Amino acid sequence: MIVADEQILAGSSATITGRFRDQDGDLVDPTGPVTVTVTRSDGTAVLTAAATTAPSGTVGVRQAALSAAQTATLDELTATWGDGTQAVTTRIEVVAAYYASVADIRSSDPALTDTAKYPSAAVVAARRLVETEFEDICGVAFVPRYRLSPMRASGATRVVLDDPMLRTVRYADGLTGPQLAAVAASADGVAELPSGTWPSTPWHIGYEHGFDRPPADVLGAFFTRTRDVLNRSNRGVPDRTSSFTSGENGGTFALIVPGQRGSKTGIPDVDVVLDRWSMRIPGIA
Repeated sequence: MIVADEQILAGSSATITGRFRDQDGDLVDPTGPVTVTVTRSDGTAVLTAAATTAPSGTVGVRQAALSAAQTATLDELTATWGDGTQAVTTRIEVVAAYYASVADIRSSDPALTDTAKYPSAAVVAARRLVETEFEDICGVAFVPRYRLSPMRASGATRVVLDDPMLRTVRYADGLTGPQLAAVAASADGVAELPSGTWPSTPWHIGYEHGFDRPPADVLGAFFTRTRDVLNRSNRGVPDRTSSFTSGENGGTFALIVPGQRGSKTGIPDVDVVLDRWSMRIPGIA
């Protein structure tokens, strides 16, 4: 699985972004016109040397548009931006769904409707952070996702993939469309061929995995954790409070922090839900 620079909702028109930087990591304008080439995980082209635009008032930023047809399929896209002398590569994950929309997140807590205090960019960043955290902790995707995974030599009819809740196999080195359509996918992450064997040399497999949507208690925990992330610098009584002692000059909190007493997030109610849905084998990260 790639570490994506940005995410796109499948079937939506989207703008992708490349950023040019100097040796110190600061944004710097490229020396000439920038074009971008976008490829899918299987190597097919989405855009080839397409023109880009520079958003007004920005330095070193170039953007390009993708149509709804170009983002219709879950995938891991690679964009290469270049001006002839400098090249920048970005990774884009096309996702089937988010746990909740920005509007849903705001509706989960009246305080979050303040768009000045909680701008949409901050809400989106918090959403992505919490989605990634939940799936890292539980070892399973709570919405459909795509992964292109390198595999060792097999020579067997069954292979165990990196993710449970396997939905479908879309790509495998050396397999045709009808062969892929016949692969049996199981919830425990096993892909099985009805006949023949998987390649006996190192190969790659691309597949969709994950729940249709987050279970209700996972979604509730997501809202709690997202609120916690958005309020890191602006808390009253934090969700991670284990005890509170009042006094003449205020109060004293006893907080649970991630890692303490086995806590994953530092929020007991959230940790209970994540433990319930975890598909990780104890002792294996």
